[in-house]
Amino acid sequence: MRGRQGILTIVIAVYLTISVTAATPYQNYTYDKSQETQAEPQAYVPVQAVSGVIAGTIDFSEPQDIFVAENSNIYIADTGNNRIVVLNKEMHFVQEIKEFQNNGQIDTFQKPSGIYVTKENELYIADTENQRIVVLQANGSLKKIVGEPKTLDGELPYTYNPIKIAVDFADRIYVVSKNCSNGIIEFDKDDSFLGYYGAVQTQPDLMYLFWKSIATEAQKAAMTLTIPTEYSSLDIDAKSFIYGTVSAIDTDNFSSSMFIHKLNPIGSDVLKRNGFADPMGDVKYIKENENGIPDISKLCDVSVQGNGVYSVLDSNKGRVFTYNDAGELLYIYGGIGENLGTFGNPIAIDVTADKHSLVLDSKYNQIVEFKPTEYAKLTLQAIQSHAERKYDDAANFWKDALKYTSESSVVFKEIGNVYYNQGLYDKAMQYYKLAYDNVSYSNAYKYWRMEFLSKNFGIFMTSLIVIIGILIVIKVIFRKRAKERL
Repeated sequence: MRGRQGILTIVIAVYLTISVTAATPYQNYTYDKSQETQAEPQAYVPVQAVSGVIAGTIDFSEPQDIFVAENSNIYIADTGNNRIVVLNKEMHFVQEIKEFQNNGQIDTFQKPSGIYVTKENELYIADTENQRIVVLQANGSLKKIVGEPKTLDGELPYTYNPIKIAVDFADRIYVVSKNCSNGIIEFDKDDSFLGYYGAVQTQPDLMYLFWKSIATEAQKAAMTLTIPTEYSSLDIDAKSFIYGTVSAIDTDNFSSSMFIHKLNPIGSDVLKRNGFADPMGDVKYIKENENGIPDISKLCDVSVQGNGVYSVLDSNKGRVFTYNDAGELLYIYGGIGENLGTFGNPIAIDVTADKHSLVLDSKYNQIVEFKPTEYAKLTLQAIQSHAERKYDDAANFWKDALKYTSESSVVFKEIGNVYYNQGLYDKAMQYYKLAYDNVSYSNAYKYWRMEFLSKNFGIFMTSLIVIIGILIVIKVIFRKRAKERL
């Protein structure tokens, strides 16, 4: 009887897995050691699509940003309607913010494209066409307005149109502006312009470098400069590291490290890229499709989830790519289309406290909600346990994840990492081998060898002394016999 029940349970589980996969208009995958796609169990599945009318207000109009606040309220920069919309965690309409009092006069927004909400529920709004940042207090009253950056010569090499914004624990403001190729704009807590942060330089080709090395000063001045690349969005983690995405990629002149950046306090990129492929969205791309357009990931937003996990949104292919702190691809979901779970023009993403993903679609003017499957839940629980140094729990979660996938290099490597941190280097080596992680395998082997020699030092010394003693005895005997022969 128990055997039949067990078989029935397995059949039901397989049926449910197949049903979810069949009902989902995309396939999860990661990359193997040859940078080829490898199918994985679905990690996120669509729950619902919520329009403005469904939420309880008028339809959204070309919304550009979404933000989940600490109190679980959801804020949408409803750009075409010149308003900020507030929903509760059930995505029911709470209020809209279209105007505010400014020096006794009613003031309004003009194409607001970015929203950030602090822990104190203060709203930082990128009021794009008004070329300013509007800061509202929790009660909706105006706190301050931050204007365009003031440089020493008083001129900007671009038109200031802020589109994305983030604020750190010290109230420093980080802004992405249209057409600004100098980097992320930084203001201090007193709203003074500090400079540009984390500029992304393109990689000049070898021929350009060669001609520049032999050119005269006049020729150098006439040569086309290699200009920085524009950021498309940003987010900030609990330690005030800035994550930025770059969307305007020149397919003739780029490196895989240009797409996503993690900037430390001095603006240096410290993003880890230890996976089989660098974090860049889809690794495989077409330089030019039949319409003459590059078929490459165009990363338009990033959402940091904690414990080093972050997701980036690809507006070109409609996919969400989620990576761990090592830069390894955990899973993907989404696509371009008209079915639930796909998008017309995905523009922004954020994640709720219970790890539901909210993707804003500016073409269909709606929010698409995704929920994690058991596979994704186990993955995130394992990462959380590892961060808390609950290594036994982490190992159990990863092993449970193996029930859904038998070939995941990431899962094998993470189990190896758990054993490595526990000092079980022999077990770590086994899983690193399955993960094709030669570097981690070598590190584990080095410590295993040191530990082995340390534990067996007495035996080695005793054996060595015995061997030396035997050799001495043999040598004495041979000498004695040689003398007797003489």
